[in-house]
Amino acid sequence: MRLAIITPQSVIGSTNVGRIFPLAAELAKQHTVHVLVHKSTQPKPEVNFTVHLAGRDPFTKTDSGKKRLAGVTLVARLKVNIILTVWLLLRLNPDLIIISKSLPESVAAAWLYSLVNRHVKFILDVDDFELTANNLTSLTQRAAVHWAERAGAKLADKIITATPFLSDHFEQLANDRKEIAMIPTGVADSGTTAGIRPEIPHTPKSLPRSEGIQNPQQLNLQTGHRILYLGSVSIASGHRIDLLPDILTAVRNSIPDAHLCIAGSGDDVKKIKAAFAARNLAAAVSWHGRFVSSEVPELLRLTNVVVDPVDMSITNRAKSSYRAALATAAGLPVVTSDIGIRPFLLPDELHRRCFADPADATSYAEKIINFLHQPLTADEQTRLRQHARTYTWSRLARTYGKLLI
Repeated sequence: MRLAIITPQSVIGSTNVGRIFPLAAELAKQHTVHVLVHKSTQPKPEVNFTVHLAGRDPFTKTDSGKKRLAGVTLVARLKVNIILTVWLLLRLNPDLIIISKSLPESVAAAWLYSLVNRHVKFILDVDDFELTANNLTSLTQRAAVHWAERAGAKLADKIITATPFLSDHFEQLANDRKEIAMIPTGVADSGTTAGIRPEIPHTPKSLPRSEGIQNPQQLNLQTGHRILYLGSVSIASGHRIDLLPDILTAVRNSIPDAHLCIAGSGDDVKKIKAAFAARNLAAAVSWHGRFVSSEVPELLRLTNVVVDPVDMSITNRAKSSYRAALATAAGLPVVTSDIGIRPFLLPDELHRRCFADPADATSYAEKIINFLHQPLTADEQTRLRQHARTYTWSRLARTYGKLLI
């Protein structure tokens, strides 16, 4: 079967790296897979499926984060992206199209192509509640996302969601007339979420280093008190990294040599750095920057506790948890909250130790301190790894593949 996956991101987009590319790599073992992505400064990855460039991101990246397009400029960019996507679909003539994300660009392209090819099948794959996961700046943009959700649900023959919240949401949109399956964002059998290794630059190159500190001993890397946050550093996307300064302050009040490594980038890096500096914690934090999947095992090896701070917002109930999935696969404790997909990703017997009160820095700190003082036993680590096998992409893709028929 010839499959085409429409994505509204570049090769380094978080959904592409964490969900679409590893899924495509598994599906490509039995099907011909084409993935349509936005242009990027990064080269196409070496993978077992074909990557096509279709348009550009609706924003530019600056030192202070993303500068999003708006008004006529945004409309023009999306129009070009849609035209290029439809043109590629006409060339590829796929048997089935997977629409990644219920966003106007990908849904509109699929809808226009459906007018030409009445026989093609569609699957809508959603991993975010896009109305709150995106920085929408006008009622027009919100209306466009509303349309995309409803049009995508109507167009799709089947809908695949990443979390229970999204399953409930799209069951309501589809009025129970469509088959809806939940397939969470998984991990590779090696314990990372990416099935490919796109060359993403990051600063610094070493693992890890604080600004202005050259001696690794100063980073407490040889102590047993290392905390890791990895992923997006953008509050608008639902990532409550703004809690990290207060969490680290509370942890260090009890464990003075506790050290936090932040691996990732986003709109709020400068803001969070300033918050740490205001609390005299700059030397207690190392910033790894962007990372590639091959670096994840080393980041986890240098870690005692992974932290995944969340609140009770719709955004977090709809999102997958990259950090919880990675920690579980590595047999590491993760401190997070009982929100969204997280109860599924962790064994029941560890919920009490892992789940803090949502958006409560003090509660998060208490759970982290508990793990630093009383690490998981060898049996508990094994239990975590065994539980994670349920969510490996090799297994999830088999379920996904059955839905293609």
